[in-house]
Amino acid sequence: MQRIFLTGLSGSGKSSVGRRVSELLRWDFIDTDTLLSERCGMPVGQILIEFGEQRFRQMESEALVIAAGNEHVVIATGGGAVISEANRTFMREHGLTFYLESSVEIAWQRVQEQIHQSGKSAERPLVVGTDGRRCLQSLFFSTQRVVRRGSSMY
Repeated sequence: MQRIFLTGLSGSGKSSVGRRVSELLRWDFIDTDTLLSERCGMPVGQILIEFGEQRFRQMESEALVIAAGNEHVVIATGGGAVISEANRTFMREHGLTFYLESSVEIAWQRVQEQIHQSGKSAERPLVVGTDGRRCLQSLFFSTQRVVRRGSSMY
């Protein structure tokens, strides 16, 4: 297995942990949100607005496959990528998958800090605005159902 996939809520630390693990292993690091943003020429939040959630999720899956085209790579997935059975199967077949568990409250605080520091709310498409916390809570419950079903995640 030459790939590590990091999954979890927005704000769970996938990018921070991924960068550190890739340094320790001397592997490459790819954040699928960044890859998607670069491919489309706009922040992921804008992609979501422009194309809708269904197309956004398809594009997120495509970015996952592109990222996994590399070996010796740590891949931070989008917060909702793990909900897709096809994505989970793909990750299981192409590397080791780790779920970074975080409470909704901690993830929410981290996201708010990042938005405040960067001023870039468009980079966190589903967790901004008045419904952001509720969306994060919903994503948390969806991912917990997946993890509890025994999805070959560590």
